[in-house]
Amino acid sequence: MPATAACRILAHMGRSDRVLRRLALAGTVAVALLASGVVSWQTAAATTRVDRGDRRFDVLVQHRPEPFGGAGGRLQPPDGKPRISAARAFSIAGGQRQQGGGKPSVRLATLTDPDFPEPEALGRDPRLHPVAVRVLVWVVVVPDVPVVEFGPNPGPAPNYACPTYTPVDATGGRPLGTWQHC
Repeated sequence: MPATAACRILAHMGRSDRVLRRLALAGTVAVALLASGVVSWQTAAATTRVDRGDRRFDVLVQHRPEPFGGAGGRLQPPDGKPRISAARAFSIAGGQRQQGGGKPSVRLATLTDPDFPEPEALGRDPRLHPVAVRVLVWVVVVPDVPVVEFGPNPGPAPNYACPTYTPVDATGGRPLGTWQHC
């Protein structure tokens, strides 16, 4: 085979390799986008929007269990009727839309956790103790809250935002803490 024919074959193979690499890259990107869409869809599918009447937040109802917090906490469909309104829970949690952020939501759910951190009942010990809880809550979700690092050496402030979650006891109005999940 003449040298020019071999060069043409190699050049053609080089082009087809580039095409294959481009297709592989496009396929990888498509799979990544699809996977992130499925995750977003699953999270959105865990709740049902019931009211958009308040301009400050949407009201949602949990209709499928999902994890809550970093340990064994779960948000389940509500198993009772709230005594306080979604607007009252939003106020108790100090809910506020972040500048340039998405619209907050208030989600009715039952929070279950086998080892929820609670202060000692008599208040003599300032440390938190794990207790099992099952409580009807309004979870105030505020998207796009700037992340703040804590600890002895927090370092420079990160340049990203994640939602915060503040469950409020839907029968008594007691806030149960605030979590930020990224």
